[in-house]
Amino acid sequence: MVVKDFFKKISFNGVKFLGFFLLIFSILGLIHSLCSLKTYINRGSSGIDSDWKKNNRERIITKIEDGSPAYEAGLKVGDVITKINGHKLDKENSDMLKIYGKPIAGSKFILTIKKDDKIKNIEIKRKLDPLYDRLITILISLIMPFLMMAYIFVGLWGILKSSYSFEIILITMVCFTFGSIMYVPYSVTRVFTFISEYLYFFEIKNYLTFLALFAPSFWLYLFMNFPKKNKFCKEHKILTPVLIFSLPIAAMILGVFFRLSNISGFIIFSYSLILVFLGIKILARALKQVKNILQKRQLRLILFGIKVGGLSIISGWSLLMIFILLIKWVSFLQWIILPCFLITHIIGLIIPFTFFYSYLFIRQSILII
Repeated sequence: MVVKDFFKKISFNGVKFLGFFLLIFSILGLIHSLCSLKTYINRGSSGIDSDWKKNNRERIITKIEDGSPAYEAGLKVGDVITKINGHKLDKENSDMLKIYGKPIAGSKFILTIKKDDKIKNIEIKRKLDPLYDRLITILISLIMPFLMMAYIFVGLWGILKSSYSFEIILITMVCFTFGSIMYVPYSVTRVFTFISEYLYFFEIKNYLTFLALFAPSFWLYLFMNFPKKNKFCKEHKILTPVLIFSLPIAAMILGVFFRLSNISGFIIFSYSLILVFLGIKILARALKQVKNILQKRQLRLILFGIKVGGLSIISGWSLLMIFILLIKWVSFLQWIILPCFLITHIIGLIIPFTFFYSYLFIRQSILII
């Protein structure tokens, strides 16, 4: 019993610590976005898409936009970039952002290009991005930190105001992991600020992506234990979490040592879809088993919020995944898909507020848990 109470205390305080850390990070993210606002407004680009070669010391050009500064400079797909502004490239070098410079229209940078065993330097002058692209960048950079803060505030409030219970920890972790999801698409434009230089903002943000991998797993595990323990969960206490959390743990380990491919991303996304739908289905089934009218009404409100919020976020990510998959052929759809992505995540705010409602009823012991 003493050991069990010790682990309860450790887990409860650990989740609290995580909440304070995420809250501080989301505030820093908002400050970073505000400091970058001038750059976003005047954002310019060269029209180059490139990817790292296997040696992680060179980048190969994969796409050149027609009419872009890179196109006018004579760059071609397949050209290899070996240096930027005289600095050698290194994937592990966190100062690459400083070397590249702020992506402001009118600013210049020099690319050292290797082509046909010949080396030459080419100066590129960035061109002002279309108004729509700049507007989307600004909206994502400002809205996403606010969305993350909403999830973190609710989760942190719930665990600070509640006594220990397994359900409280699960609800809080769903809030924290879903809040981390809000930061996955954040790096639309990586801008160098004092926060990113001295506080390792983007490095921490990359690790938050691993935390976001666990969101669907905590979601399903929560509804297998709330409002009451699912039959399968009762009969397989160890097997249940192993099955639910195995894929995100494997993805996290692989992601630390290797770069996950697009195929891996789609496998994880498909797995996440299944878990979210299962969670909603399990909660809906639990509602049918409740006989008390007041409890049924309360659960119905929770189910409504969970269903609307969950399906909204799923819809947004599904649209984004389709767009990424078909971007070569339907790039014009970004005018529709990216705003829809933002709208679905704003609608998804019903999730933390639904959990806020759940916290209240757990504290008051109105629901039978």
